[in-house]
Amino acid sequence: MKEQERAGEALARQLYPEVPMAEVRKKREAAERAARPKELAPGHRCINGQTFRRVENGWVQVSSSCTP
Repeated sequence: MKEQERAGEALARQLYPEVPMAEVRKKREAAERAARPKELAPGHRCINGQTFRRVENGWVQVSSSCTP
């Protein structure tokens, strides 16, 4: 993974020499965080892109979408 990061940074240096590497790293890390699935609260599940909450007699849909 480190090799891929170094290769990407080398390419970024060639394509955008005026942009500081810290900014490139920050943007890459932000994109990785955005792509990660969000943590669900205890008792919640992601089913077909919708959030459901466990109740006593089954499941109730919560009004938010999720990423499985």
